Amino acid sequence: MTAASRLHSNAFARIALTALPLYLTMVAASAGALVDSAMLGRRATSSLAAFAVTIAVYSPATATATGVLRGVMPFIAQSEDDPDRMVPLVRNGMWLGFTVGVLGALAVGASR
Repeated sequence: MTAASRLHSNAFARIALTALPLYLTMVAASAGALVDSAMLGRRATSSLAAFAVTIAVYSPATATATGVLRGVMPFIAQSEDDPDRMVPLVRNGMWLGFTVGVLGALAVGASR
């Protein structure tokens, strides 16, 4: 194995390990929605329709908040060897996620 192919293989493994939690989160969210839909579909059509309307309002708010937090992750991953550089990134990411989450909660609350 050449040095270039080892470097490429190592970079791929590092990216894959960094992306694994994001991928698992997406799979779990999809599986949860599938189970919810299946359970409500067995109960009544009106329950399934109410769930669809609720998800139409709730999903964009949740996706925005999680998107903000996921967007911060690459910057944190770049700083894994420098904790002093990582602390402000984590703090600012938490405040950004909190702010966007509150705005999303207000939007969901206002849609009632």
